[in-house]
Amino acid sequence: MTPSAARHDLSDWLALHDLDPSLCGRLLDAAARQIAREPTDDGEFASETCAFDRETAWLGAVEALCAFFPSASGTIRFAFENTSRILVKEARYRRRAVTLNDAGNGFPLILYTYRGTASDWMVIAHEFGHALQAVASEGRFVAPAIREVCAFIGEITLISHMRILGDDRSLRLQRAWARDDLKYLGTDREELESVLSWPDSPYRYSWNYPIARYLSIEICQKMAREHVWAVFEGKVQMQKILSKITIEPSLNTSIS
Repeated sequence: MTPSAARHDLSDWLALHDLDPSLCGRLLDAAARQIAREPTDDGEFASETCAFDRETAWLGAVEALCAFFPSASGTIRFAFENTSRILVKEARYRRRAVTLNDAGNGFPLILYTYRGTASDWMVIAHEFGHALQAVASEGRFVAPAIREVCAFIGEITLISHMRILGDDRSLRLQRAWARDDLKYLGTDREELESVLSWPDSPYRYSWNYPIARYLSIEICQKMAREHVWAVFEGKVQMQKILSKITIEPSLNTSIS
């Protein structure tokens, strides 16, 4: 399923991820509780410059993943060295970034914009997470929500790595994450929740975000690193992930 896969519907998407409306609703309720724990958003702070040129920002995202997955650092650096990156002027490009799994040479291509803000740096970490998953999975099929899990793990590792280094820019990155939660765990979650009783609802790619956002946090906290890396390799699917976490009962009785 891709962002333009309009021929698919909710029932297809749920089946692809081994979910049903009840289980999906429980995940969305858990996601709602997650956003309630986030600090108050400060958009201006998240938009402040990190004083990094874009190449330093890319290298920071790579080093963060290498620190999180030391045994896979060779694959991570290989993915970075072979991923094409093209800076695009915002005035000519409606999306902040997009990653193509194969640029025609067997390796990913990332198109992105960059102004040097904390939010831009998080976008870089997100897109490299996508590129790394595409390389690490070696052609294995990975469902879209799991692909987004990998991208969000790229963001999480960047925040964590900068915090461990004692770099105060980690706070700006955390604020950027919290601001994005308003969309992923807020409006995107509400949109998916609103169609759970309508199995023929046309597929929307944004459905993947609230599930993936929540699971990325849980995975990093509760799964061993080698098992998290197996997610990037396409060897761990939804049911395996859900077996490693505890989901509280749904608060939405209409879909339970």
